[in-house]
Amino acid sequence: MNQDIKEVIGSDVYEKTQTDTSVQQQSQDISGFSESGINSAQIPSPPEKKKRCAKHTRTPLIIAACIFVAVSLFFGVMKCFFDSSFEGTWGVDLTVPDTNESVNYRFSFSENNTVRYQSGGQAAIGRYYLDVDEGENVVNMYFTNNGANMVAKFGYSFSGNIFTGRQLSLKDLSGFFFAPDNDKSDEAQVKAKKTITDSVEKDGATYYVWNMTPSQEVFKQDSSESFEPDEKLCGIWYAKSENSENLSYTIVFNKDGSFEQRNYENEIYGIYSVENGKCSIRYYAINGSKMGADLDYSIENGKLTLGTHEFVKTNDKYAYQSEN
Repeated sequence: MNQDIKEVIGSDVYEKTQTDTSVQQQSQDISGFSESGINSAQIPSPPEKKKRCAKHTRTPLIIAACIFVAVSLFFGVMKCFFDSSFEGTWGVDLTVPDTNESVNYRFSFSENNTVRYQSGGQAAIGRYYLDVDEGENVVNMYFTNNGANMVAKFGYSFSGNIFTGRQLSLKDLSGFFFAPDNDKSDEAQVKAKKTITDSVEKDGATYYVWNMTPSQEVFKQDSSESFEPDEKLCGIWYAKSENSENLSYTIVFNKDGSFEQRNYENEIYGIYSVENGKCSIRYYAINGSKMGADLDYSIENGKLTLGTHEFVKTNDKYAYQSEN
């Protein structure tokens, strides 16, 4: 039979076909052996590494994220609805009945227990401390203003939230703002204060409650019309303390006729004018009265003599802080 196939397709083609078939068979025979002659089909495959389940990795991360969100949400809700922080500026504005006069009161609390009590064009700077007295939350404030000690004691409570508006209620336990039953020195202001405050009776005494809301500082200043500045006087001046009883302070004369005075005890904002070697200063004190002084001034060799005080020029309105 092979002879017949050979005759049909030709001897050369037949021989080549037989050779290719033989090689293919030999290749199949040795395909199951490695170079060392061992049958690879007999060698067990190494165990396949198990892939770490991704969900086991993600689960702790998901739990941690949920806890973080829950804690953040909790403190966010507490901050929004139950915020009892004193920090910031709280104020109340009064209008004297039958007049156009307004009275502003501000308390600014800082995290370092510093408090600024501001009214009119003046601010007294002191310290505040929170306490509990007979089950009532109280805040005690201590000020020294121009050598005079002022002590304030208020019962306090918070109401409202950031959506409806926060409110700080201060019950005047020390008669700090005014003593309504015996102080008739300024009946108009007493009348104005009574229109905006609540009152409570305790142990036969009347205490007034001041409802304050978050506010900005407001300083009462008159305008300086047709003001002509003394260019040499304009700027920031620093008076160095001569002894421990006299605080160092700075005073600023602005080109628009306003002035500012600062030390550790208080700040004053007002207006000034100059004429014939005189500097006239006017401002509203904390008690609402208008204060002022007419002082001689002169500038020589870069130094300002104002009244009996001598100043040097500076670029820092808080220069007094570097000495104390």
